[in-house]
Amino acid sequence: MARGSRRSTLGSRPARVIGLRVGSSYIPGCTEVPSTCSGSAGRRALRHPRPVSYDRVARASHEGAWRASIGKDGSTITRTRGRKLSPGELDAGQVALYDEIAHGPRATQGASPRILDADGCLEGPFNAFLLQPRLGHALQALGAALRYRTDMPDRWREVAILVVAAREDAEVERYFHEPVARALGLTDEQLAGLRRGDHSVLDAEDALVAGATTELLDDGDLGDATYAALLAWGGEALVLELTSVIGYYTMLAVQLRVFGVAPPDPPAPTP
Repeated sequence: MARGSRRSTLGSRPARVIGLRVGSSYIPGCTEVPSTCSGSAGRRALRHPRPVSYDRVARASHEGAWRASIGKDGSTITRTRGRKLSPGELDAGQVALYDEIAHGPRATQGASPRILDADGCLEGPFNAFLLQPRLGHALQALGAALRYRTDMPDRWREVAILVVAAREDAEVERYFHEPVARALGLTDEQLAGLRRGDHSVLDAEDALVAGATTELLDDGDLGDATYAALLAWGGEALVLELTSVIGYYTMLAVQLRVFGVAPPDPPAPTP
């Protein structure tokens, strides 16, 4: 499945799972997750389910739902795991974290889309933070520090985030950060270029940041020439800030994918 091919196509009701593929092994007759998958292959399937070419796959539970819409060619998939936690059911620790996020700088600064839905539930990655408030406090504080308390130009930060979003096919990150980047002066052409990995449309400084981000994601390190170029632009502090942004938003992309989080609204059509 191509990385850019995922779309939100939630089914209206659960449908039967005919089988699961784990690596090169196919488990027929695995009709429910998790109750009827047994043995080591079944346990692996529960950890890493790969539905094969059936039109609809779903699992409902008391905690939420897992749903997928899969074409015969495997071109589309949507997952929603768990559910949003409503403000009225939060414990004291969760309420404190909720207030930090819902009433903090993300809600009052910049051009980011809304972080609360119509019912007051947290959008994006923040709902999952509530699952472990002690860790959630640290994660949201790190994100806030990277966005509002660093010296790196805001535009460079958003370029790096959108390169991560393109690499990880993170629609939620694009949803929240493309409006911020646009408000900072990136054009629709440049945003489209970032989506498809074409950095030739960027200004020289933006292209340096995009290239460094791509290099770090691809190679796990920065070459001497890239490191020297970043030092020339902003010194060692810039390198620390940039690598922290890349690491943080890569982590968020993984969490968004694992929890199957979709953008709050349908994403805008890609130019």
